[in-house]
Amino acid sequence: MVMHYTDNHQILVAGSPVWAVANMFIKISILHLYCTIFWKKTFQRVSYSIMAFAICLAVIIVLQAFLICRPFAFNWDPYIPGGKCGNQIAGYKAQAIINIAIDISIVVLPVPMLWTLQLTWSKKLGIYFMFSVGMA
Repeated sequence: MVMHYTDNHQILVAGSPVWAVANMFIKISILHLYCTIFWKKTFQRVSYSIMAFAICLAVIIVLQAFLICRPFAFNWDPYIPGGKCGNQIAGYKAQAIINIAIDISIVVLPVPMLWTLQLTWSKKLGIYFMFSVGMA
């Protein structure tokens, strides 16, 4: 089976929403783990707020994937007459900036809770390293 130029672009267009939803569930699972470990109400409220931002970002990415080009097939076939796309580069940059901000907030969120533990500095750094392994 020979794949054409448009087939590759169709896969990329389909992959964006799938990645967004999978990424959202990963972030939610990490934040849910935080909520089960740390019982402070303020911490949990912040965690749920970050979850809401992650869900909103996933919805935005899915909507952008389906609505940025009209007609939809113009995403992979630029020769459709009358087709046009919005500023895809600006959309991708905005998504990336928001995604990085959410990732950084997830990594930084447990730091105040970890520093209050009655452990040696080396153990605190080890625990923080375990929490931040997902950033790589």
